Amino acid sequence: MLKPFSIKLDLVDKTSNPPFWVDQNDLNTIELNIAITKNKQPIDITGLTFRIVIKKPSRQTVIQDCEIVDALSGKVKVLLDTQAYNESGSHQAQVYLYKNVDDAVKEVAATEKFSFLSDKAILNNQTVESSNEWQSINDALIQIDDTFVQLDDKIQEIQNADVYTKGQTDTKFNSVNNLLADIASQNNYSVIPTYTNGQLTKVEEKDSSIVKVSSTITYNPDGTVDTVTEVLNGKTVVSKLNYINGEFSTVTRTVL
Repeated sequence: MLKPFSIKLDLVDKTSNPPFWVDQNDLNTIELNIAITKNKQPIDITGLTFRIVIKKPSRQTVIQDCEIVDALSGKVKVLLDTQAYNESGSHQAQVYLYKNVDDAVKEVAATEKFSFLSDKAILNNQTVESSNEWQSINDALIQIDDTFVQLDDKIQEIQNADVYTKGQTDTKFNSVNNLLADIASQNNYSVIPTYTNGQLTKVEEKDSSIVKVSSTITYNPDGTVDTVTEVLNGKTVVSKLNYINGEFSTVTRTVL
């Protein structure tokens, strides 16, 4: 499952390398196959050691040893650590050749530089953290699922009855308020509804003390229901009602 990239680097001349990109979430898959040349000609790298130095967008550097693949052809390779590309953006890199002349003296030669792009991953730390919380979100959704079913049925019933039309605010309020009362009675909750500026908000309480669910219903200019927002234990679920040619069709839900 390697993602190999071939690169030519010269010790004297400039070489044109095609641009390439990696993903922040690549793990143990980015392999650079590097051919070292001098004046465009392969060199014998027997007895040398190699290191690649990568400068990240934050200007921090990562240094890794390279492995000789073919000494006579000047070919080395390196499997990049994730630290070498865990930041999104452009990275610069350069290979260094080391030769031990004696115990006290070393010769060092640097190749030309090259660059690559690390693409920002969709699955990042924030996403992983949210994923870890999915079970608690799912538990919350299960608790209010029956309420959603009843609300969907009631919305469909009200839409079919055409009582959510402009100029019928009292009927609309009473219809939804009756639904809230029905749901409250089934769950032994008390319900405190308020209706202000086209928004109906209810707060359900258990034993009249502990807030269990807060719901807000908004309306379109023509009086139809636009969204239903439910908040339970810190989790928010927004149900968006969709219409086709003015007729209610489906509900789209988003967990915030």
